[in-house]
Amino acid sequence: MKQVGVLLSAVALLGCHVACASPFSALMKSEAALKKASSWHAIMQIADGRILTMDYAAPHRWRVVPAPNLTEVIIGNAVYMDQAGHVTQLAAAYAGPIARAVRIHKFDAPTLAQVRRTARDLGTQTLDGKLVHVYRYVANGATDTWYVGAHDLPVRVVIQGDKGTQVVRYSRFNVPVSIQPPTG
Repeated sequence: MKQVGVLLSAVALLGCHVACASPFSALMKSEAALKKASSWHAIMQIADGRILTMDYAAPHRWRVVPAPNLTEVIIGNAVYMDQAGHVTQLAAAYAGPIARAVRIHKFDAPTLAQVRRTARDLGTQTLDGKLVHVYRYVANGATDTWYVGAHDLPVRVVIQGDKGTQVVRYSRFNVPVSIQPPTG
């Protein structure tokens, strides 16, 4: 009987450790899992109706398609723009701002403090037939809702701000993707 009591106490402690983790910790764990992924694909629905697609391959390769005839490729500090087959290499000074723009989950110290203060655990729900855990926080005037799936990876992020709502859908985690400079 004593062994059963010890076992139940251990199970309760483990359950509390998992269930009692702070929403902030869970969000940071999800952000770390996203950063650790070797690759991923994202589709962002922007508030004005445009759709932007993005592919990432570690360590510093991005392909962003912000419009049907425009592709931006970032490899380290090199930025290439392909406008309907006309390729231009931009000055390295453009790489930093563009790379920061596509790294949508980069928190500075003041933003981290805001996230820590406002993070809420909204529980679990089913999204596209899969169980996800939902978290919400407010940062820089926007309310972000993260839907976190298997392996702590975000599968959807909804960003509600003064310019409307953006929805980012993540997929193809750790699936090899080739991102090369465009030719032309």
